[in-house]
Amino acid sequence: MRGRQGGMSLVGLMVGLLISVLVMLVLMTSLRTFSSIGTQARREANQDGELATALVSLQMDIQGAGYGMAAGAGEALAVARLALDGQAEPREALLWRFRDGALPTCGGLVERAGRDAESGQPLRILSRLRAPDCSLGTGLASLAWAPAEDLLLFRNRSESQLRIELAEEVCSPFGAIGEARRHPTVTLSAPSSTQQAGADVPPVSYRICLLNLPASDA
Repeated sequence: MRGRQGGMSLVGLMVGLLISVLVMLVLMTSLRTFSSIGTQARREANQDGELATALVSLQMDIQGAGYGMAAGAGEALAVARLALDGQAEPREALLWRFRDGALPTCGGLVERAGRDAESGQPLRILSRLRAPDCSLGTGLASLAWAPAEDLLLFRNRSESQLRIELAEEVCSPFGAIGEARRHPTVTLSAPSSTQQAGADVPPVSYRICLLNLPASDA
């Protein structure tokens, strides 16, 4: 009786090859998924870092509102709706003024609508404002404001992201002064990447105590 030859048949080899190909496809898909998740996580971390940096920078700017200005010398802080970039739709802006030596200086911030030049997707732009015609005798909203520097881009967003709140509270800037008094405060809030993803978490928020302004001047 002739013995059967050992080894794998052609069908067995084909089945084994098919299984190997399927395993490779699964591994490649998993790698692509993990890579995509990692890229998205890095993008979100960068966005949150840029948001924190922008708000801290604005906090330092706004902190100077009213500095060097005598009582009744002019409006030092205001929220106004401005038409910028030649567009008819006004946008909410925070405006402030202080005196640097003999000359008054005016600053502001605004969130504008824009569109990504590469993708064409909508975005929101957080920008500093400048007013070359800054003077003490003119109301802040009546000055000629223009975007000066873009601080942050909220990509793929068409709705407003920044919230500006004015209030009066007992406060001290950065907690550095022992005796807190009542002053105007500005709170800037914007969603983090986690909140934008749908998580039930509070927004990134910075409260600014305006030590140079008494509460009645807000």
